[in-house]
Amino acid sequence: MNFNEKYQDNFIKNVNLFLQEKGWSRLKFSKILGCDSSLVSKWLKGRQEPGLKYIVKIIAALNCTFEELVN
Repeated sequence: MNFNEKYQDNFIKNVNLFLQEKGWSRLKFSKILGCDSSLVSKWLKGRQEPGLKYIVKIIAALNCTFEELVN
């Protein structure tokens, strides 16, 4: 999935806010998603974008909508 810069910045900000609200570390989040913590780190540093498979998992784990992630 190719985010434009605005959506990528919003994604990073919003995921970090959701993690903070839930009290989850990046490590815990990666375990919930079933991926390596370095992958989550790459997403949240803007070095890589999550694929559709992980977008679906992120939405389910954070109990949010796609719009809440990128807007």
